[in-house]
Amino acid sequence: MDLILLSGESINNKFWIEEVEKNLRGLFEHTQILYYDHWSNGQPSINLDLEVTKLPGLVGGLGAYIIFAKSIGSVLSLRGIHEKTLTPKKCFFVGPAFLVGERNIPGFKSWLQNFAIPSIILTKTSDPVAPAEEIRELLQKYNVQNYEFVEIPGDSHKYEDLGKIQNLMNQLRYGTEA
Repeated sequence: MDLILLSGESINNKFWIEEVEKNLRGLFEHTQILYYDHWSNGQPSINLDLEVTKLPGLVGGLGAYIIFAKSIGSVLSLRGIHEKTLTPKKCFFVGPAFLVGERNIPGFKSWLQNFAIPSIILTKTSDPVAPAEEIRELLQKYNVQNYEFVEIPGDSHKYEDLGKIQNLMNQLRYGTEA
């Protein structure tokens, strides 16, 4: 099993996703991080249309894989899955920016509707981007299925407990489906 990692939008997430990859690489045959162009070209925000075109190159040559995605990376993952550019066996979404997607990204609702790939969704009680109760309601609203919802205390969008992430990934990777 392989792992692809899609981080949040901020340049700070670049360093975080590299730490996550180091922490998780021992669980997988291969790992791949998608590096967003706006991190190096000075643009203020992610270009989803551009980044989705890079997904086939990211997964080309990989075997079966899990997607690990934080924040806007979760939205990009759903788009890639909807467009059949990504075909993961399982997904692990951290602080998913699903509310941002619902409000601001055309087509997002159809990407989330009836989503049923086995997944773990990790968020904080009061995450400013992905508050647990609102994410829970959104998942029900769009009939998302086959997931384990993990709520941890906190009010930031930073997920620094890499041990917790590794334990949940072990559960997703080796345990029964979420």
